[in-house]
Amino acid sequence: MNLEHFPMFIRTFYPQLSDISLEEVQGIGEAFKTYLEDMFKDKMDKLEDFWNIDPLYVVMNMEHPTMMNGYHPALVYHFSEFVAMQAEDFKKENPEEAERLKQEYDKNKSKKQ
Repeated sequence: MNLEHFPMFIRTFYPQLSDISLEEVQGIGEAFKTYLEDMFKDKMDKLEDFWNIDPLYVVMNMEHPTMMNGYHPALVYHFSEFVAMQAEDFKKENPEEAERLKQEYDKNKSKKQ
């Protein structure tokens, strides 16, 4: 699984993360890759079916009715599940910080509207 183009995936589906560094995005990609490899350890061929994030593949599939902005729906689904799991873990480990970040996010969100 090549993570070279993972930042493009993140920027496509999470534009609100545009202020985080490339190194942070790569770290998220590494953690997501580990998560998927653990989930698909006995069936890695299934993982390869939806991992293609090569820009040419994505651009060629932008208008495809079963793709999501050129990405396989399973990739998008598993990433959203990964994010939800990470968020829950963070809330359990850092409840005060999680609440502070949520309030800051809500405040910034209301300013944009």
